[in-house]
Amino acid sequence: MLSGLLDLNADRAHSHKRLLPFASGDVLIAHGSILALALLVAGLVITLVARFPHHNGFATVYYSASAISKSMLAPFIPGQFTQKAHHLILVGSTGTGKTHIDIA
Repeated sequence: MLSGLLDLNADRAHSHKRLLPFASGDVLIAHGSILALALLVAGLVITLVARFPHHNGFATVYYSASAISKSMLAPFIPGQFTQKAHHLILVGSTGTGKTHIDIA
């Protein structure tokens, strides 16, 4: 949405992007700006309400309670998989450390 607002002139000149909601005029820029602000505020509120523990790190992962071992997780700790746009999917039962690893 923000990209559509920021690239409005370029989108209007593009053969396909000129059909996008902002570029075509189907959605008013004022409405898009208000919606973008509302979504930003909603995201911040949800983040505060979720109360994710930001102090977690890989050093405090409870490997004994998880099916994943330290040696399995070690290649992902530097985060290089994100630079290559690879996904990491964590699957498991409640209390096995998925969110802890995700936050770390």
